[in-house]
Amino acid sequence: MDKIEELLKLRSSMDIWSTFDRANLGFYKTTFRRMDGVGKDILEIGSGYGFTSIFFALSGARKVSGLEFIPEALHKSIELKNDLYPELPVCFQYGDASKRLPYANNEFDCLTLIEVISHVICEDMHLFFEEMKRVLRPGGILFISDGNNGRSPRRRKLNRTLWERIENGPPTTDGEVIDGHEVRIPYIEMRRSAAERAVKGLSREVYDRIAQGTCLNSEQEVEQATLKYSKTGELPHSFYQRGTCPVDPINRIYMEKLFDPLELRDLLKTIGFSVELITTRRKLPLQPMWDAFPQFTTLLSSGFVMVARKNS
Repeated sequence: MDKIEELLKLRSSMDIWSTFDRANLGFYKTTFRRMDGVGKDILEIGSGYGFTSIFFALSGARKVSGLEFIPEALHKSIELKNDLYPELPVCFQYGDASKRLPYANNEFDCLTLIEVISHVICEDMHLFFEEMKRVLRPGGILFISDGNNGRSPRRRKLNRTLWERIENGPPTTDGEVIDGHEVRIPYIEMRRSAAERAVKGLSREVYDRIAQGTCLNSEQEVEQATLKYSKTGELPHSFYQRGTCPVDPINRIYMEKLFDPLELRDLLKTIGFSVELITTRRKLPLQPMWDAFPQFTTLLSSGFVMVARKNS
């Protein structure tokens, strides 16, 4: 069996979140072609369960490095690679892309951020992309794809509806999805459970109040806030406001934060990238027209692709 076909069949058998599947195979082939990936050293930030990195290696990359922040996904990717493709030049490791990348200067020809920037919690996006530039070789490609185009009025409306449901619930019913997402446990309930685990015996009202007042906090931060309340009686005051992108308290990631691709383009230019393409994620009729007018395209498209090159 062809190894890419084998990879697709394995992906379809797993109940996980991953954009790599048969329906999106054309997108990944186009991505690899846009990077001119054959014989190149590629870094995938946010490598998830490892399918994309493995696909790049099977497609002819010289070496692929995957950096992942969520331990469960990282362990699965290492297991997958070692069990089925031990000979492939693919290496996965843990890392937080909002901090300094664990790689040398000028180590890679290509770097991908596929459905990643809308999840990274980072105080300074300038420094974030400076790190991308540091590890890329002169002339290296930065490839960004994301489904959360902040210039699109339709996408903004959809995301705000999703954010409200993910934060406050109710959970989705069987077969129900909100813009492609299931809501199993709302984040406010996750934070309430964290408070209950941290300190036993508080009133229901106090647990509710702590959960409400720790919006955008991680599970560990909720536990610390609960311990602080038990000692001082001081309650947290970070409340959810409608239109705010929520934070997954378990994995400490944003859930579908919006990005304006034209603002992102301007940021990359100040850092030292030349932006060569801003376009749609999926091929459309009259595609050259969509590619030629990003100001128009980004108003209508829910997602975007950006290809930038590190200046020599």
